[in-house]
Order: sequence, then C-alpha cells, then structure tokens
Amino acid sequence: MNEDSNIFSKEEISSYLSEVKKAIRDKKYTFSSREKNKKLFIDYIIDEKKRLEIIYNLTVDDFCYVRNNDHRNYSNEKLYVFSKKIKLIKRFDFDERLVGIYIKFNKLEDGFCFIISFHELEHPINKYFK
Repeated sequence: MNEDSNIFSKEEISSYLSEVKKAIRDKKYTFSSREKNKKLFIDYIIDEKKRLEIIYNLTVDDFCYVRNNDHRNYSNEKLYVFSKKIKLIKRFDFDERLVGIYIKFNKLEDGFCFIISFHELEHPINKYFK
C-alpha cells in the first residue's frame, strides 16, 4: 500500500483480498460478534457458509477505502472496507431482497484476519475504483 498518498492500485487491493481469502481457507480468521453483525443474522437467512461465499466473491471493484484502527493500542493497523450487494431472504416474511453489506477486515502481519464488520450497509458508500 502506498501510505504517503493514500492511493491504491487494483493490484494492491487484489493482493490484499487474496491474503484475506487465504486466511479464510487456512481457517485463520474470526468474525467479530458485534451487535450490528448479529442483527444481520436475525433479520436475514444467512449462515457462515453464505458469509464465506460472499467474502470469496469480493473483487477489487467492491473495495471502498482504508482507515486507521481507532483503538489506541492498535493505531498502527489498517482496516480495509468493502461493500457488496447480495440477494438475501428476509427471515420473517421470506421476501428476497438486494441488501448492501458492509465488510471491514483487519488482516494482521501473521496472516490472521479479523472480520470486524459484516452487517447491513447503514449509509451510502462510494466504491474506490468506480
């Protein structure tokens, strides 16, 4: 990543996504149990297999931005944000809907990946490469 200018190439984001997907294949990941994330599973019919499928299908075109980690002890870490529209079934009325999903990763240097956010998009978000 080009830290000085905050400009990202498609190659850099593609490489980052490949590393995230490798961490998942190697079972070196965890989903955060944040309330926003839990709400997605209450509102829609989605399981871990579907979550992983969504992540495996992310592309560079789903990339939105990178931000610094807000936690004081982890301020050197970079969080990568992606967004993707997915067809999901509403749990209680069984209507299929196109749902914007907000996904935020923290991939550590040792290859472990925290999936911090995996929830319904709350605000409009711009895609970096569009």
